[in-house]
Amino acid sequence: YVLGMRPETLAEARELTPRLLNLEERNPNYLDTAAVVYLHSGDLERSENFIRQALEQAPAQSPAWIAAKLHQAEWHFRRRDYREAQTIVDGLYRNFSRIPDALVTEADALKTRIDNAMEARQKPAPSSR
Repeated sequence: YVLGMRPETLAEARELTPRLLNLEERNPNYLDTAAVVYLHSGDLERSENFIRQALEQAPAQSPAWIAAKLHQAEWHFRRRDYREAQTIVDGLYRNFSRIPDALVTEADALKTRIDNAMEARQKPAPSSR
């Protein structure tokens, strides 16, 4: 997971992902890790597939499910669907009193990026004279 979060180790993470999934292909944490690797690699189609699988395999409202929902929000953000990304993150904040600390940090950072993107989208384009 950590390898997939850092640009300098992303290629290594992509190389290791199939081996990880061979260990336990229905493990929601492994599926979410694959989703993150492909998300950060720009392969949104593969990422979406692994997010969906992680959400199906993880018990509802478990830490693995929360992580997959957060990465689903990031997936929407990367597709410039800021409203859906915001809805997902807001839902996580509203419905879970105890999001794991590492995910709170990640959710806060994504929420800031969403807010900034939505604000930038609402600003009028500068007029050319």
